[in-house]
Amino acid sequence: MQSQYYWYDQKGFKYVQGALQPIQLWSYVFPKESLKDVIWNMGLTPPQPDIPFGTLLRKPLKARKIPELEFSKEDLKKIPNRLIYTSTVSRYPIGIKDDQVTDGTEHL
Repeated sequence: MQSQYYWYDQKGFKYVQGALQPIQLWSYVFPKESLKDVIWNMGLTPPQPDIPFGTLLRKPLKARKIPELEFSKEDLKKIPNRLIYTSTVSRYPIGIKDDQVTDGTEHL
């Protein structure tokens, strides 16, 4: 597909070639107790609108929708202001899920 040329007859161009780019899926792991800190510092307030493929990916990832949290003035005083710079990358939050917690004896 990347080597294909497509007919494009505008502004003097006769053909155009596309490029394939990877789409990456990353998960961000953090302690459950710091949910408000993470939501605030990632800039997910107010809640982001659902993206079409996000709702489709939640089920196979066993995730749920990111909760809408209320932030009081006292909460905002407690949360350290750590800005996460996102000007060079796009973020599309899909959901949130709990980690699998084990006691370490399953493989003995």
